[in-house]
Formats: sequence, C-alpha cells, structure tokens
Amino acid sequence: MKKQGINPSLERQKGSAIVWILLMIALFAALNYAVSQGSRTNGDKISRENAKLAANDILNYGRTIREAVQTLQINGCDDTEISFDQVAVTGYLNSNAPPDNSCHVFHPNGGGVRLQEIEDSIQTIVSGNEYPRFLGSTTFTNAGSTDAELYLHVRSRSQQACTIYNDKVGITNISDDAPTENGAETTPLFVGAYSSGDVFGDDGGGASFSNFQTGCYKDANETDTDGTAFYDFYQILIAR
Repeated sequence: MKKQGINPSLERQKGSAIVWILLMIALFAALNYAVSQGSRTNGDKISRENAKLAANDILNYGRTIREAVQTLQINGCDDTEISFDQVAVTGYLNSNAPPDNSCHVFHPNGGGVRLQEIEDSIQTIVSGNEYPRFLGSTTFTNAGSTDAELYLHVRSRSQQACTIYNDKVGITNISDDAPTENGAETTPLFVGAYSSGDVFGDDGGGASFSNFQTGCYKDANETDTDGTAFYDFYQILIAR
C-alpha cells in the first residue's frame, strides 16, 4: 500500500498562520507599549500644566490683592484700617475699619475683590490652608525698614508650582528646587495691627529672595502630615 504524503500547500498555510499570529502578538505588544508610554507622558504633561496654572493663578491673585490695597490707600484708608474680613474665613474682623466697608478688600464698597480658594491640585493635606492668609508679622529683608510688612501667604505642597513661580518672577531656584527658608509667619491674621515675628531672607536660601516683593520658598521647619515639604508663596502688599 502506497503511503500518502503531507500536502505541501497545507504545510505552507500552517506556517503562514503561525507567522501571522507571531506578528500580531508583536504588534499588540508594541501598541501596548506605545499607549503606556503615551499615557505616562500625558500624565506628566497634565501635572505640569496644573502646576503652571496654579502658579499663574497665585501670581495674578497676589497682584490683584496688592493693587486693591494700594487703591484703598489712595482712597484714604490707613494701612491699619484695611480689612480682609469676609464670610468664608473667620478671624479677620478689624475694629479699626470704617463701618461703611470702604476699607474692606473683599467688599464692593472697598476693594471689590473676590476671595479665591487655592487650586485643589496643590492644596495641603492638613486643613486650614484652603485660602490665602493675610498677615503682618514678618519682616522681609530689603523690602522696607525693619518693621513687619503686610503680606499675602499661600501654603502648598507643590514643588513644581513653586519653582515655576520663581522662574516667572526671576528668583533663581537651587538644583531644580525652590530655595529653602525658615519661613514667613502664618499667624496671627492681620486685623489692623502689626506684630514682630520672623525675619524672612536671613537664613538658608533666603538671600535668593532679597529685593523680591513676591516669591516661593521651601519651608525648612514644617511639613505636611505625610512628610511632604510645604512650598509657600508670599506677596508683599505693603512694604514698611
């Protein structure tokens, strides 16, 4: 009896099928890698874009508050009469402020500015830092005299937003990080009276902030509840 041979055509079809399967596996792996790399890149881009937006928001808002304070002064408000009292945050009631609210930064009769919440993406875990603080308890080196200044303070946990901010205002960052400082005082809130507190710009990387009315520093003393460094922004509103 004659043996039946293997059909060469069938063998070629099987071989081609295996090649196609291997090719599809390789293509799928390459596509999966490309998608994962693209997702990672987009994630970094989104994170940096959020940091840019946050830095811009703080910079613009600080300027807005400073201009409002200057306008109040032009209109006859003494600096001790300026009030940051508003509904969202308590503790800013200034008994020196005129009863017609003409020296209130956040009142239509005064500065007419809206209190702005800090961007969610850079907020700290510890509560109480959702809004800027307005203080008069830190002397900023070379800002004015040795008296404390009136200033806005924003506490965050974003290194990226901080270094981007410094790039915008001309402060030199150190090894891709913000200069370290012991920090501006975050209490007491300004209610018409200044108080003596820390001197800003006399330690750590403080020299980087000399002559700058605004900037962002890495806090040398305090961290968030998970150990992440605080990155704090300041804007001098009245240099004394």
